[in-house]
Amino acid sequence: MAEAIRILAVLIITAWLTGCSSGNSSGTNGGNSNGYLFGERLGVAVYMQPGPPAYTFPPSSGTSPGIQIDQVEPFSSTANPSGTDINQATTQVVFGQVTGSTPGEAVVVYSFTNQYYIQPLTSTTINISGNSTWIAPASAGQISALLVAQGYTPPNTTATLPVVDGVNVLAVATQP
Repeated sequence: MAEAIRILAVLIITAWLTGCSSGNSSGTNGGNSNGYLFGERLGVAVYMQPGPPAYTFPPSSGTSPGIQIDQVEPFSSTANPSGTDINQATTQVVFGQVTGSTPGEAVVVYSFTNQYYIQPLTSTTINISGNSTWIAPASAGQISALLVAQGYTPPNTTATLPVVDGVNVLAVATQP
């Protein structure tokens, strides 16, 4: 009887240790199986799948507050909020930086074809905190990035970019 209890105890401990060591090793953003978090859409987290390619950001040369686009690279990704696939394939990923910003401000990325479209989905903003870098998937076209104030709701599509007014839109960067 003591031998049976000892074997049962070893099996329980082995099963427990196996469960503890398995964890979530999906290799995505912090173990999150949704992919790489880059912003919010209507208050819901939005992810890139797969995550963006590795990129080393150069030193910022922006003024305060300012926004810059460092690089636009060809890339194929699908953006989706947590739990719901949107399946909107992108054709490039945009890397940039902000300087002199304060917590709560956000980045809005537009791609221009026949007009400006928020990227990668309508009502998508990239959350930032102070001086930081940002990454966003985008459709083909000329890329523009806006540094906007907390609570500002940019238009989803527009014929012209919102103007820098120092209240809602703090800075704009454009790269062909």
